[in-house]
Amino acid sequence: MSSNALTLTPPEQGFIPVDGFRLEYTFWPGERRTFVAIHGFGGTSRTFRKLAEELQTYDVGLVSIGLPWHGESKSTGAEKINLHTFAPALAKTLRDIGIPRSPLIAHSFGGRIAVALAVLGNDFVSRLYLLSSGGFYPYEDYMFAGFSSKIGQFFMKNERVSGFISGLMIPNLQGQARKLAGDALFKMGNSYPEISLRKSGILGRCYNIKVPVHVLWGEKDQLVPSSYAKEVAQWFRESDVEIFQDAGHLLFAEQPKRVAEYIVKKAGLF
Repeated sequence: MSSNALTLTPPEQGFIPVDGFRLEYTFWPGERRTFVAIHGFGGTSRTFRKLAEELQTYDVGLVSIGLPWHGESKSTGAEKINLHTFAPALAKTLRDIGIPRSPLIAHSFGGRIAVALAVLGNDFVSRLYLLSSGGFYPYEDYMFAGFSSKIGQFFMKNERVSGFISGLMIPNLQGQARKLAGDALFKMGNSYPEISLRKSGILGRCYNIKVPVHVLWGEKDQLVPSSYAKEVAQWFRESDVEIFQDAGHLLFAEQPKRVAEYIVKKAGLF
């Protein structure tokens, strides 16, 4: 831990162009190493604030990328997320703005983006941390297939319907936040099958990932049970599983100090 560990540098915010989107990012600086993070459904680039501040106490920086249609991340022409074009475009943009090969942290829905980045990102990812990761659980494809169908799109265009469904997925969302999440869910549903690890063929290439993969899960996750963590880990050649007791789906926000310590230890920084 650095001598100035308790003097935390305030985050910087900006935007980067990626595959037809203008993505918001938040950067918490650190001198020793910079990690990249991708949040889950309903989050923003600021979702990792507590974890980022804990990482800063180790003098480790974090660049958090906002998903399309979340927070201030907007489309500049793209109507869908296509993993085969989005992931390599994100890797190129990050390199162009001066971020080298980096460890990648991803939560929930962001997990599918992270896995695609590890497979298609031209060796950008040096280590992968999957926190309660999406993209592996079969019911997710069934859900998005339903959202992308003609009848699904008809109903999801209704703000009350999409907002209600997003509220079921993230119960603490209220008011405008629920409305925005519902709109994001509608648009992500329209991205199926291009957003699916299975349908895109990326899931079958996970075993080709040559970097360490760490699967972190909250013991009390109500969205996807922690028992599924081992099944996720089996897709990779070099992986391990860590279950965080008394933590739920948002383990990085509920136990940021423990998660940060785990992350820096695995990276050999502690």
